[in-house]
Amino acid sequence: MNSPTANTIKKNSIYSFLTTFTRLITNFIVFWFLARFYGPEIFGQFTFSHTVATIFIFFADFGFDILLTTEVAKYKNHHQEIFSKLFRLKLLFIFVTTLMMLGFIYFVKVSIISKYLLSIFCVFLIFSSINNFLNAYFKGFEKLEYETKVSFYSNFSLLILVGIFIYLKLNVVFIAIMFSFSRIIGTYFAIKYIKLINDFNFNITTKPNLSFRNSIAIYGAHYIFNFIYFNIDTVLIALLLNEKSVGLYQAVFKIIALLLIIPEIINNVMLPTLSRLNVENIDLWKGVGNMMQKILLIIGIPLSLICIINADSIINIIYGINNYRESVQILRVFGFVVLLRFLLEPYGMILTTKNRQEIRTYTVIFVTIFNVIANLIFLPLYGIIASAYISLISNFIILAVYMLYNIEFVKEVIIRFTTFFLFIVALFLVIINKLYNINLLLNLIAVVVIYLFFGIKYFFTNQELEILLPVKIYKLFKK
Repeated sequence: MNSPTANTIKKNSIYSFLTTFTRLITNFIVFWFLARFYGPEIFGQFTFSHTVATIFIFFADFGFDILLTTEVAKYKNHHQEIFSKLFRLKLLFIFVTTLMMLGFIYFVKVSIISKYLLSIFCVFLIFSSINNFLNAYFKGFEKLEYETKVSFYSNFSLLILVGIFIYLKLNVVFIAIMFSFSRIIGTYFAIKYIKLINDFNFNITTKPNLSFRNSIAIYGAHYIFNFIYFNIDTVLIALLLNEKSVGLYQAVFKIIALLLIIPEIINNVMLPTLSRLNVENIDLWKGVGNMMQKILLIIGIPLSLICIINADSIINIIYGINNYRESVQILRVFGFVVLLRFLLEPYGMILTTKNRQEIRTYTVIFVTIFNVIANLIFLPLYGIIASAYISLISNFIILAVYMLYNIEFVKEVIIRFTTFFLFIVALFLVIINKLYNINLLLNLIAVVVIYLFFGIKYFFTNQELEILLPVKIYKLFKK
């Protein structure tokens, strides 16, 4: 791998980690306070409203962000033209989606508190969507440091203000107001930084010659349904069961979201790089794709095991077992979901960068339909645990399809002795835990020392290790 590409990946990995970490850790802390001090019912009302707003944000974004990132990465000389075309459409979608959310608030049958929260989150929708689009422009130029700064200002202000409000035990409506205000701050700084790139201006009155009609439809449909299939169960639980059940379910979901920070970071870093390499150097594109699979596989297995084995300890430490006992079994099921999400992410990104996005789109549309029908049937019969198993099946279907259409990568990475070695070590850890009832701390130490050491040493090539590790650590693992 050439030095400029390796350096870009390293630099952007750090910035992407900081961006995603500040956002997710802020959300996790805020939601943890809500769950711990406001109880499952109010927590359920807030997370339901936040999830609904996020779903509508995905309608407003409609894949414009991913398309902007990939197109700017490929055709930097046309960056202003690309931005102008997509931003005009983006503003139209934001306007229409806001009206849709207001209509949803009027017709849906939920508590009055949830309706107030949903109304406030309309502002959150507008500025989050604009902010997402501007950050996508930074990614297209592989300038993730600007996104990091925007994320820091937005989330730091949110954490401070919400912390004060929760300490004062103010009504949960004020927390929603602060969520919206933090996105306004983020948009302000994004506009400030975007003007620093290549004499950028916001002139959207010109008529670009570039046409994205087909790409927008494919990217937009995938963008929406890819989020909905993984989050629609929260809305269905609120409508078919109650808001307390939402709180119990979302308590687990927030933990999983924290773990999925890793594939999100990999996506942020690799998507523009892989898009560029697919045009410039196909062999290097394959090499980076293979390395990405290995990274996510070796990290995903221990995180999955920790959730499965120590679900009761995790729930007790974070939320308290008395109010969230039902969340334990849900976390065990989602432990398997974590592994599937880590496995499917690189295959999905490879499909995107080799212009096979339509496969991803058709797959998530099918899975979303399956998810909704299955929840409507089994959720009233078996409760919230049914949604967890349905999510597991949905992610397995997606992984199977993505692997089928990336069979050449599967052969090179998954079907190898070293991969099976990783699973054998993981199985060994499970057996030891069951026989000797090792506690959470010792389990974590075992995973780090045994699994990661041997996994990294025997799973990666010297060239990959040189890219991923600092020089002194690289010498310990060099074959």
